[in-house]
Amino acid sequence: MRGSWRSGSHVYWLLWIPHKSSKSLSSDDGINLLHALKAARDAVNARPGTPGYFLFLGTGSHKSLITDMSIRRSQPFSGAVAEAYEVLGRDFVQWQLGRIAASPGVILPSLDAACQGFELMGNRPEELLKALVQLQANHAAPPDQTFPIICATLATAAADVELHALNDLGPLAQAIYARIAAGKEEGISGLFSADALADYAQRTGTAVETTQVQALAAKLVAANLIARQGRGVYAVADPVVCKVWVSRRTPAFGLPATPPG
Repeated sequence: MRGSWRSGSHVYWLLWIPHKSSKSLSSDDGINLLHALKAARDAVNARPGTPGYFLFLGTGSHKSLITDMSIRRSQPFSGAVAEAYEVLGRDFVQWQLGRIAASPGVILPSLDAACQGFELMGNRPEELLKALVQLQANHAAPPDQTFPIICATLATAAADVELHALNDLGPLAQAIYARIAAGKEEGISGLFSADALADYAQRTGTAVETTQVQALAAKLVAANLIARQGRGVYAVADPVVCKVWVSRRTPAFGLPATPPG
């Protein structure tokens, strides 16, 4: 989508890629396209006397890569502003329940129970719809009793998809994730410090090099398990996934004491 508008003596040109801008990073063609867009933006905005501005808006659900696109100097949109959308809440749940209530014989939870289940599933609209569909098979227990169980099961199943990638990356990746998960919600620093390397070595039973941690941190970002919040600062990408992982932690990969930073 593209358009333009005038404000005083200035003309603003807008290019909007509606969804999944981060998927452009998965191919050379996509990366080249983003670099070309940035070159076009810079040519318009940085040239003295240009009677207008080039604005680029992109959206995406891959939190880690979207953040990377704006903070990493090697990325085409380094320095751009990345903002998180406000998640859907009670109004959306009420609308969804009202929409479904028009069907004859439908089984619905109360609004409060539906909102609690929605939050448990990370405020994901598609998961809410799945939970409501599954609830229709319930004819024995009260809906408010069954619905939280359905939501908890769906939340765990969704997290399993992400956690499968963490398991595939091996013990060191799990140790890195454990350290981040034990930190502040806004993220931790010192992921490559001597103290952190010693912690990883203790957990994995083998010596760990900084380059190994750097490589795995990049893979964790690509898998949308962690996100760079700034230079050297990392946080878990999805609190719901982290909560499920923490609930299953083993003594070997249990959470360490809260790291500094």
